[in-house]
Amino acid sequence: MKKIFFLLFISIILGMASNIFAKNEKILKAIQMQESGSYKESGISYSIGDKKILNMNLKVNQKLLDDIKEKDPNYTRYVKEKSKIVNGEKIIYYELYLAKGAFQIHPDYWTDAKEYALNKKIINKNDYIYEKDVWDIEKSRNITTWYMQRYEKNAWDTGINEILAKLHNGGLNWRKYPNVKKYWEDVEKKLAKL
Repeated sequence: MKKIFFLLFISIILGMASNIFAKNEKILKAIQMQESGSYKESGISYSIGDKKILNMNLKVNQKLLDDIKEKDPNYTRYVKEKSKIVNGEKIIYYELYLAKGAFQIHPDYWTDAKEYALNKKIINKNDYIYEKDVWDIEKSRNITTWYMQRYEKNAWDTGINEILAKLHNGGLNWRKYPNVKKYWEDVEKKLAKL
């Protein structure tokens, strides 16, 4: 009798784990679908409302910068102020550091996830090089998984899709950014189609 209960218990646990795995696979697929809305063949783009900004390190004029600041309070993750000396005069300009690949991953996100995987001894130091591997969908999927496991382990382990989507969009401080709500709503629509 004990053996039957033990086997029943194990099958329930395995069923729960399988269900969570399926949910996690769905959220990763929905995020990839959502990101593909701004994913171009070049792999580099960022959408702000109805504006599309293309090309890595695009110099941004002040009006566009003001528009970016108004629409995305998290803009400092990808807009960097730069300066250079031209004919003895200091010129200030802005560069965009845009997300790349099918999951639209920023370099800092990649580094955080890679560090997690290195600490867990999942990968080696020379594996997962951003500039080369961000274009590999499976590697980007793994990076996204590790990022979620690092910063929202409970949500990952229990399959809380809303938290995982908001984390992917807003980074580890996603709770500070109200714009992640809209992102979640869009991802939720994609999930409903899966």
